[in-house]
Order: sequence, then C-alpha cells, then structure tokens
Amino acid sequence: MFRHIRLFRYGFKKFSTFQPPGRNGERQPYGDLINEIKLMTKNLGEEIECVKRNIKEEIDNMERNLREENKSIGEDLKKEIEQSLRNYLKNEIKNLKIS
Repeated sequence: MFRHIRLFRYGFKKFSTFQPPGRNGERQPYGDLINEIKLMTKNLGEEIECVKRNIKEEIDNMERNLREENKSIGEDLKKEIEQSLRNYLKNEIKNLKIS
C-alpha cells in the first residue's frame, strides 16, 4: 500500500506542470541578473567618479576666477584711492598757494 503512495507521488512530481521560479525559459537566470547588477553598479561608480571630477574642476575654475577678480578689484581700488588722494593734495596745495 505504501508502495503505491510513493509511486503516485513520484508520478505526480514527474508529470506536474508546476515549475519553481527561475527554472522556466521566461525568467532570466540568477547569474545573468547578478552580472547585470554588477555592471550597473560599476557603471554608476564610474559615472559618480566622473561627476566628482567635473565638480572639482568647476570649483577650481571658480576659485581661480574669484582670485583674479579679487586681485583686479584690489588694484582698481588702490588706483582709485591714489587718484583721489592726488586730486585732494593738488587742491589743498592750490588753496595754500592762493591764500
């Protein structure tokens, strides 16, 4: 009697249409999926590094531009102050000569 149950179970398993996920042809094997995920993470890592490099270059350019602007503003202020002092001294000297 038990023998018949075992044969019945074996026959049921053998002719069953149920297949666990991943074994049928419609689904992608896990190995390929893992490889795709690895490739995606690698590509994302490369993209992140590229973005980091670009941001660093942009920051360096901005710093350089700001330094140059500060330098030129300082020079312009210095020239303007010197010019205004010269004019003031000329006017004071004229006023002293006239008086």
